[in-house]
Amino acid sequence: MRPRLLSALFLGLALVASAAPVSLFDGKSLDGWEGDPAWWRVEAGEIRGGSTTQNVPRNFFLATNKSYQNFDLRVKLRLTGTGFVNSGVQIRSVRVPNNTEMSGYQVDFGPGWYGKLYDESRRNKVIADSTDPKAVQAAIKEGDWNEYRIRAEGRRLRTWINGVPALDYTEADANIATDGRIGLQVHSGGKAVIQAKDIEIEELPATPAEMTWAKVKAAAPAKAEAPKKKDTGYNNVQGARRTAEEQQKLFRLPEGFEIELFAKESPGFGKFIMLVFDQQGRAWSSTALEYPVDANENPAAAEALYKSKARDKVVVFDRPFAGGVQEPRVFADGLAIPEGVLPYRDGAIVQHGHDVVFLRDTDGDGKADKREVLLTGFGVQDSHLFPHQFTRAPGGWFWLAQGAFNSGKVTTTKGDTIDFPSTRMARFRPDGSFFEPTSTGPCNIWGLVLTGQGEAFIQEANDYGYPVMPFHEYAWYPGCADRLAKSYQPPFPVQAPQFKLGGTGLSGLALSDPGVWPKGYADVMYVANPITSKVNAIQMKRDGAGYSLEKLADLVTCDDPFFRPIAMTMGPDGCLYVIDWYNKIISHNEVARNHPDRDKQSGRIWRIKPKGYVPPAIPDYSKLSSADLIARLGARIAGDAHLAWQTLADRAPEAATTAALRALAQDDAADDARRIQALWVLGWQKSHPVDLVAGLLKSPNRNVRREAVSVLRYAANLDAAQIALLAGLRADADAEVRQAAIKTLGEAITAPGVLPALLSFGQPSLSEPTAPGRNGKPSKVGEAYYREFERFLVRMYLERQPAAVAAFLAAPEAKSLPAEGRMFATLALDPKVGAPLIAELVGQLDRAPGPDELFAVAKTLDQPASVAVLRKLLADPAVRNRVVELLLVTRTDLDPAKVGPAVAEAAKALLAQGVGERALAAQLIGGFQLLELEDDLLALVAREDSRRDALVGLQQLRTTKPEAIAALIGAAPADISNLALRALVASRAPQAAKLAMGLYAKLSVNDRKVVLDGISGTKAGAQAIAAGLADKSVAVADIEIPVAEKLAIALGDSPELAAVSAQLGGVFRSVLALDGSNDAVAKSGIALKGAFTVEAWVRLDGKLDNNDSLLGAPGMLDLNFSGGVFRAYMGSKVNDAVISSKPTSAGIWTHVALTRDAAGVLRLYQDGEPTGTSKSAQPQDLPGLTIGWSTPKGGTQGAFAEYRIWNVERKPAEIRANMTRTFAGEALPAALVFASASGDAAWGKLGKGAKVVRTTDAPPLLNGEQFAALEKKTARYTALAAKAGDPAKGKVVVALCQSCHMINGQGGLIGPNLSGAGAMGMEAVLRNIIDPNAAIEAAYRIFQVKLKAGEVIEAFYVSEDATAYVLRQPGGADRRVPKAEVASAQYLRRSLMPEGLLDGFTDDQVTDLFAYLKTLK
Repeated sequence: MRPRLLSALFLGLALVASAAPVSLFDGKSLDGWEGDPAWWRVEAGEIRGGSTTQNVPRNFFLATNKSYQNFDLRVKLRLTGTGFVNSGVQIRSVRVPNNTEMSGYQVDFGPGWYGKLYDESRRNKVIADSTDPKAVQAAIKEGDWNEYRIRAEGRRLRTWINGVPALDYTEADANIATDGRIGLQVHSGGKAVIQAKDIEIEELPATPAEMTWAKVKAAAPAKAEAPKKKDTGYNNVQGARRTAEEQQKLFRLPEGFEIELFAKESPGFGKFIMLVFDQQGRAWSSTALEYPVDANENPAAAEALYKSKARDKVVVFDRPFAGGVQEPRVFADGLAIPEGVLPYRDGAIVQHGHDVVFLRDTDGDGKADKREVLLTGFGVQDSHLFPHQFTRAPGGWFWLAQGAFNSGKVTTTKGDTIDFPSTRMARFRPDGSFFEPTSTGPCNIWGLVLTGQGEAFIQEANDYGYPVMPFHEYAWYPGCADRLAKSYQPPFPVQAPQFKLGGTGLSGLALSDPGVWPKGYADVMYVANPITSKVNAIQMKRDGAGYSLEKLADLVTCDDPFFRPIAMTMGPDGCLYVIDWYNKIISHNEVARNHPDRDKQSGRIWRIKPKGYVPPAIPDYSKLSSADLIARLGARIAGDAHLAWQTLADRAPEAATTAALRALAQDDAADDARRIQALWVLGWQKSHPVDLVAGLLKSPNRNVRREAVSVLRYAANLDAAQIALLAGLRADADAEVRQAAIKTLGEAITAPGVLPALLSFGQPSLSEPTAPGRNGKPSKVGEAYYREFERFLVRMYLERQPAAVAAFLAAPEAKSLPAEGRMFATLALDPKVGAPLIAELVGQLDRAPGPDELFAVAKTLDQPASVAVLRKLLADPAVRNRVVELLLVTRTDLDPAKVGPAVAEAAKALLAQGVGERALAAQLIGGFQLLELEDDLLALVAREDSRRDALVGLQQLRTTKPEAIAALIGAAPADISNLALRALVASRAPQAAKLAMGLYAKLSVNDRKVVLDGISGTKAGAQAIAAGLADKSVAVADIEIPVAEKLAIALGDSPELAAVSAQLGGVFRSVLALDGSNDAVAKSGIALKGAFTVEAWVRLDGKLDNNDSLLGAPGMLDLNFSGGVFRAYMGSKVNDAVISSKPTSAGIWTHVALTRDAAGVLRLYQDGEPTGTSKSAQPQDLPGLTIGWSTPKGGTQGAFAEYRIWNVERKPAEIRANMTRTFAGEALPAALVFASASGDAAWGKLGKGAKVVRTTDAPPLLNGEQFAALEKKTARYTALAAKAGDPAKGKVVVALCQSCHMINGQGGLIGPNLSGAGAMGMEAVLRNIIDPNAAIEAAYRIFQVKLKAGEVIEAFYVSEDATAYVLRQPGGADRRVPKAEVASAQYLRRSLMPEGLLDGFTDDQVTDLFAYLKTLK
């Protein structure tokens, strides 16, 4: 019997081991599986999960009903979709209770995740990667079917993808279960569909005594850990960093093109930001390894960086055309983010910090050895907006561009100082002797192209309809510098109203060369778009006075979403060079500056060319003869031609060369580009061929004519014949030729006979054609625009020489000019000088005065003539309405005290007329503070047809009689009720606050926010809120930090504030305040032994020095801030054991930490970043330490918060992750031996110079409960935003946003334009709404003004002049605040965006809102 029994046993084992595979899917139903039927289905014989029409809101899983331990599984998978697209196969997993998640191993499937093993909802991280990622990636069939094989045996897991070995992982943790269910995942985030078919499993023999889920549950009954998503918290970009070679395989180009790797990151090199070629045939670039460091956040750190020997470099590629990957050579190092670089003569002109410098190689060793400052005083507020786009231009000029939020005062080598605010172009001389801004706007100019015929094109970054446009000196390009535009400066027309490119960071232009690139791709403007990871293409065609643009198919896309093209250039070889920032993060404010996901090393440069194209050999131009260089002028490759003319221009003039260039310039049969470039060379060599201009002006090519005029401009001396020649060009058919003539005359305005010729270009305005402008309102385009721009240019030059204009107007010849001509010239004078003449001329015009004429009158109402003129105009019914409208447009630039008396009678007259006139009257009364007409305005409230206008006027007037307004709230229709509420809280009457609080209980969530924000800045309002908190009619949860801060200021040191701060524990935080005296200490009995961490938030006031200290004891330790730098002084024998590499700024909350490891090595941290390591160990015990003690007799001045001491060395990731975490109200971790958050008594015995105070001026901290609440809120709104909503309904909801934000030309100008919100990704939009203070552009911070009367105003800063600030608040008109009434004014480190904005909406409204925002692309 025994042999037969054994035979049967072995036969049974053999059957288990080699059982035929079975199918887990019958092709017809989901029998044997379970999952949400809304997301899982059977179609076409396949399992399908997800959606192509809506974003997947959460991770969804389809799971087998049966569990498996050891097996060999095969499945075919296909994944398609948009946005974040990801899936995977769960094995040995269980369902997470009350959740859509599964917990266990996931064999990942999706771009950037192939071949990885992710531990889903358990360890929440990638625990293994494929053994050969390159081979795996090569095997993947993106968008097609891929076969996965997964073999699980005991603790070993292996996978194959399309037959290629991927994972081979052995689990080391014996507590991890080896059994469980099999599942399919569709990941949240994008519109994605996972398809699965041919699912077969072969069960393998079980492994005895292994851990199972049942044992796990018995050992630890707690439910599986709540899931953590793959990180989509700030954008949709997923995957892992790839090598350049891996990335290269993922590019998609049109048929017939190829891409080559030109350069890539290497030790000490990376983050390339530009590329330019020089006369020796070399390529230059610069790095931005230090990016970002912004002075608007930490000025001391920024200043120290630019003074330090930082990590960035200017580099040279010596043989850029030799093929293969190029290795950079250092030309200059020790720099920080040098964004502008231009090779010149024996070096390069470089932007660095506040300066534009000439770095020279005087000894020929290839490295800079001399530094000359050409220009200084540039702003460094924002490190991605430094001067850049350095370009060599005709006329002996260099051009540069500056970004939106930087402003400075630039000083030349001659000592002249020029205001240079905000985003604009500028030009300067190579020796730094002259600097001049040459445009107003646009928003961030990251692209600039100069063609071989002198046409210049620039780009606006934010996709507002200006992806490429002609650059005309002194034009106003709408966007980020609109407040700086002159009132008579016309906005440049929108160039692409019919399409958008997507994103908010268009970052480079390149114009392909005709005759080099194939038809359809030649003479095309290519646009770098890092937000969408594409290179877009635009066809430009001449269209009358401008261009028409057509969007073509993209030139480059990449399946690696880390591809970030930030700059481009066409090389002298005819190839397109693309600079790739290569980063998951691209937006400047997407995450914190020190976020670990910021890749501060990677950077690639790619070369694109037609297949089969053999580039010409690029010479060392400096070694070519002048004749050879002349032969290359006008070459079919513009980059080649530019280097040729620039090389010639840098040579000393030679008679033969000059003669050849002159002959070429006047040769009508020669190519026009060759003729033009000959003129450029002669101009740079100051051999201006003025005698050739008359002949050149006969050319049919407008570019030749324009450059001919520029010859006279750069020659600078005009005779009578030349003046007459220029004057005749006012009839030229081309606008750029006329502009060149105006500029030539304008720059010679003081020469005899020039001024009348210049005035002749100020021809009457044209009313047509028009088209919608950027704001959606009609704007002049075509010849109407250019006529207005020419008038602006003439007036600009007249204003530069007021004495010459005044002399001309006083001369007899001016009397012969018509009144229109004399008025035009008079407007160029200072208003006080020109007012009498303007007053005289207004009566001679056969029209109503224009805006500038009226403004000049209104600005000089201290002169009787101006008062008389204004009263006369306002008394004339024929022009009264127009005059009032113009006054209102310029309201914030006028003094109400002067204008008010002159317009009061007109307001009364308008009140007695129709609806339109009454609306104007309401604006006059409110805008110019006509309190004597308040009763008339209140009477209008009773009129249904004027109620809305009356309420807006009363809000501006800040009514003193709020009772009638309060009666409307809740009783009138919602829109009227809302206007009444805003007028009520704006009231200057003390009883208004009580009236508002009396209505509080009946108001909606958002209306309550209006009340609290509106009244908290006044003492009466703050007292009313305090009373509401006391009687609980106002919930503590309603008081947000901005309101609390205003309450603290308005209540001052009072019993009410003490009561409020006690109630608002989560808003008013405890800090240790130190007054700078020797007794400003806290004796807490601290002793440090072994490994430790000391960390705290510090805000140091006044001048930082070694009196300021975090912790210390005589002869042992002094953690002081000598020289404004955090350091550990260890007594006279050691001195400073470690010094921070970054300074600390005064007045700013900064997180600092000192750690010591077990060996005694000290490390410093600032705001979560390591800033120093000691060179020697300091393991000694440090007993008897006192908080705030310092070696000198003085003491710390400032405040400490969240002071913590650990008896372990905290690692960098722990410090960074927990610096904004407070343990207040929680049990302390075992290693945390001292925590100020445990209670005020924790500080110990306080010296006389120290006290614990409760304040809103505290660092941004969240406790565990708050953090969990924020996470919960984020998850909720993320799910709502992902649902399919109704965009039409969302457009109605978005009206609330438009009180601050512009959307498609409609809305306020307080926050960023949201017209392209859909291209940002909803995660980024949602983060900015939920946590608006996480990352803020400088311009959108709150500007806080404290009035001497006690009121606090928090608003958007619009502008200021010598006498007043102009402020803008949501839902209200701009307010002019006299500086004489202001006690202090400052920017706050807080966003204008209120927190909790979504809390007042229903779930459906939130979904609809995001559905509409998604359409804004």
